[in-house]
Amino acid sequence: IIAFALVLFVNQLMSQEINFDDYLTNNRTDLRQNNVYLNQKIIGFTVMHGSSKAEDAELALIKSQLEKVDTLIYIPEIDAAMGYYFNLYLRNGDENLLKDLILTYQKYVPQEASVAMYNKWKELRELSKDKHIVVYGLDRVATYKYFVKQLLELINKDETAYSQLSGFWNNRQTDYSINNETPLKQCLREIVLEYQNQSKTFDNYPTLSYLFENIEDTFKEKKTVRDSVMYRNYTNMKRSFGTSKQFIRMGLGHMTKLRFMKQRPSFIARLIEQKACKPTDIYSTIGLLHNSKVLLTPMFNEEGKYESFSQTGEDFYTGEGFLPGVKLLENNKLSDITFFDLSKEKSPSKQVRGTVYSGFELLPNTSWADYFDGAILIDSSEANVPIESIY
Repeated sequence: IIAFALVLFVNQLMSQEINFDDYLTNNRTDLRQNNVYLNQKIIGFTVMHGSSKAEDAELALIKSQLEKVDTLIYIPEIDAAMGYYFNLYLRNGDENLLKDLILTYQKYVPQEASVAMYNKWKELRELSKDKHIVVYGLDRVATYKYFVKQLLELINKDETAYSQLSGFWNNRQTDYSINNETPLKQCLREIVLEYQNQSKTFDNYPTLSYLFENIEDTFKEKKTVRDSVMYRNYTNMKRSFGTSKQFIRMGLGHMTKLRFMKQRPSFIARLIEQKACKPTDIYSTIGLLHNSKVLLTPMFNEEGKYESFSQTGEDFYTGEGFLPGVKLLENNKLSDITFFDLSKEKSPSKQVRGTVYSGFELLPNTSWADYFDGAILIDSSEANVPIESIY
């Protein structure tokens, strides 16, 4: 997980004679009471992993978009196979499937495999009864588990590959890790090779091609950069999105509109740089936690049973050092989840430029607005409770 922080020196703000309170007063929305529809084709939301009200903020943004659109492409930080099964959950409401998907999600974002996420997906299912929510996963493979499950749906039962994979799926001791040289990994190597040699004979050719391309990434000695995989998968699947509005929820390091490392553009920055979309097509929003706590890790006893969890509490990506006028956001909040549109010319984040420290390097003559268009101040949020507590 990339620990990403932007730091702008407060004295830059103090040297400006601009009344930011007026701007913020006129460009804020209480997400507990009102919706905020954003006109852009792609809506991005990111926040520090592990705090429960982050899910409330995300849901509020999603509901706001669904007020004016009938179909929403939803892209969380998951792989292609998990995306397929989250779609299945939205259709059939299988809560055992949902719990296992969220438990598996620990392989991607451990702090968000939580009760809050479980409840968010139940709410998304309710929304999907009236609106069309379609889930896509673009992330690099971190576990083979749901790939095996989906392959069993796609490969003909008379294929040798089917009997091999079903044996692994029915064995509770199967190791689905991508990092270990396991019997399953060797089996998948052989299936992918067979596919490459005889692809025309496989049914479900397009879907299998996509899945095998992602599985093949795991065979490489050097892992492909996650943002690169996300970009490749996005461009491969973009045609399926049609003209539908897209909502992307990922970690901070994937969602910046400008590079935060010179040699490694984020997923969103890649979309812009490679002209997959225009900067004006994307509205990227950052959640700022204030007086809040985040989940660190679940804790288990000697028998492996869940007991409790560790947490930490402080202001993440807020405070005097993060963006010009962050204290002004705190002073202008309307509720515990307040949205601020910071994309306009008189925005505090556009008025002040300086040196930004990305967590890796100093980037001169940069504005916070180069990275994000809006912010949601999230106040007094409790840490996520691990999904194991109800599993």
